[in-house]
This record gives sequence, C-alpha cells and structure tokens, in this order.
Amino acid sequence: MKTSMKKLGTVLLTVALLISALGGFVYAADGNYVSLHVEKTSDTEVTVTVKTIQPIDDILSLNAKFTVPDGFSFKSMTSVLTTLGTLAESSTPSWMTSKLEGSDNIAANENLYTVVFEKSDAIAAGTYTFGFEVTSAGTGAYTQHAIKGENVTETLTIAPTVESISLNQEAISMVVGDEETMTATVEPEGAADKVEWTSSDEDVVTVDENGKITAVGEGTATITATAGGKTATCTVTVTAKPVPVTGISLDDVEVSVGRTIQLKPKFTPADTTQRGVTWESSDETIATVDKNGRVKGLAEGEVSITVTSTENVDITATCTVTVTPAKDNDDAILVGGVIISGIGGDDLPFTDVSFRNYLLMCDKEAIEV
Repeated sequence: MKTSMKKLGTVLLTVALLISALGGFVYAADGNYVSLHVEKTSDTEVTVTVKTIQPIDDILSLNAKFTVPDGFSFKSMTSVLTTLGTLAESSTPSWMTSKLEGSDNIAANENLYTVVFEKSDAIAAGTYTFGFEVTSAGTGAYTQHAIKGENVTETLTIAPTVESISLNQEAISMVVGDEETMTATVEPEGAADKVEWTSSDEDVVTVDENGKITAVGEGTATITATAGGKTATCTVTVTAKPVPVTGISLDDVEVSVGRTIQLKPKFTPADTTQRGVTWESSDETIATVDKNGRVKGLAEGEVSITVTSTENVDITATCTVTVTPAKDNDDAILVGGVIISGIGGDDLPFTDVSFRNYLLMCDKEAIEV
C-alpha cells in the first residue's frame, strides 16, 4: 500500500453490487437499512463492519464511502458478495463485486462489508469517529439515484497504555465454600476496558470474570489479574470448613496430694475442629488446674474441674476430682489416672532411667514435674 494510502481522511470505497432487478427501486431516501460497528480487534487493527438491518433488493449498483480518521490505513475487505476486481493502488481503492450464486437480494442481518484498517503507532489515546455513507444507487438502467439519510457513524475510544495494575489484597485466607470479590486498580484510569482473571489451581480456588473468587478445596493458589500486559497477583490459602463442637465430657478421677493428673476432654463430634477450651477449679486450695488441663492435688477433699469451649461458652463439662492423702512414694505422678513410680522398679521398662525422665520422653507436654 502506498504512502498516500496511510494518510486516509475519507476513504471512498466504490462498490458495484450487481443484483437481479425484480421490481421497482425500493431503497427509500429515509430508510434505515444498515448499521455500523467499529471494534479494536488487536493492538494494531480496527475492524469496521457494515451490517444490514433489513433486506436490500431490486438494486443493481450501490456506491458508498467510508469516513476514516487520520492515522488509520486500509488493510483488507470482505463482503457478502464475490469480489471480481482487484484493489486499485490509490487513495480511493475500489472493487467490483457480484451477487452470490442463487442470491436475489441482500438479506437482513448480513455483514455487507467488513473492512480492516491498520492503526498507526502514532495514534494517541482518544475517541475517533468512523462513518459509512451510501452516496448513490442504480436500478436496471444503471441510472444513479442519490440516496440521502443513509449515513451512519460510530466512535472508537482508544485507551491509554496500561502502566500498572494492583489488587486490593496480596494474600487471603479462606475456608472451603467462602466467596470474596477482589478489586483491580489499573493506572492510568481508563487504560483498560477489561481485566482478565486466572487461578493457578482451580481445585483450590476459582475466579470469575469480575474477580469473584470461590474457595473450592484445601491448599494454596495464586490469583492473577492481567490488563495491557501488566499483572498483579494474590496468594489465597484455603483451609477445611470447620466442624463445630456440640459437646464435651470429662471423667471423674482421683489424685493424691502432691501429685498431678492430666485431664483429657472428650469432644462431640469426635472429628470437630473446634477443640479450644479453658479450665477452672472450684477450689484452688484443694486442687489447681492449668491451661492444658493438668490438675495438681494440694489438699485432701473434692473439687470440681470445669472445661469450657472457647468457640461456644455454652458448651461445658464438669468432673469431680477427689484428692486423697499423700502416698508413701512422693515422686509418683498420675497420667490419665495411672500412677508411675519408682526408679528402676517393675513399673518402668528400664532399670537405668528415672521415672521423671521416662515421663518426659513419653509425654513432655502432658506432665508437670
């Protein structure tokens, strides 16, 4: 295409549509027969489509022109008709076309013309107007009839180049089944008509075209937002849906003065994920209880030990701890109600390890020495 082709202001496209004349000339001066659609189909191309609104028949020739802004140059054209001629290398290229075989007219909702224009790199961001105008039409005698009123235009907005994109969150923790909508900010404002969203693992989290994410399964995935070649990411960590606690129970136990016993609450359901509890003794002069449920006997008597769910304070359980007189073996410690005593005695599987060290090896966190 010569240099003059790239400096199109008004591109005159003269197309002869040779269609069988089956009656009088029906192309009304005030008719509304075509619509225009302009779309940026790539970073370098703009496609202009002329589509019929209602049938055009009984016309042997149709002359029309496209109005194209400076900076856009013709690249190619397709038509509902078969092209016979070739592109003339001039600022007013023209084609000769004929009807498709078996076609008597141009039907409604057909793409009359699809023309591709190349966009110059020098085109700045802004709004540009494209136009299509029917200038004349001919009947069976090939006489030209001026057509007025069939002049349509449409604007195309070219956005500025995307400089950056950011998300309102860089990391999110979610539970399976949760939903949340992320927000992407593109700079400069108006630089992108659309943000593309993707998930690195849709078995963990999915994301729709509007940035709404849904936690699907346990794991970690990355959500990526893309606009104008720029990207921003957010790490999403998904955990299992909680299994609520519905009940707690405790067994009554005995412990002698000076000894310690570990209380083990039983949760309902057994697979609950809500296992946080607090502990309380009704009389700390008889027995104390620490944050882990370890009870130490201080004086003879009975005491109530209460455990309460931290997730639901209405869920509690109470057991009776009976504190008995001190045993001869002052070093004995109870674990779950079982006394382990002596050094190198029958109660231990070893003869050279003290019971304290043995207990620390078995359950360091469960025993208070």
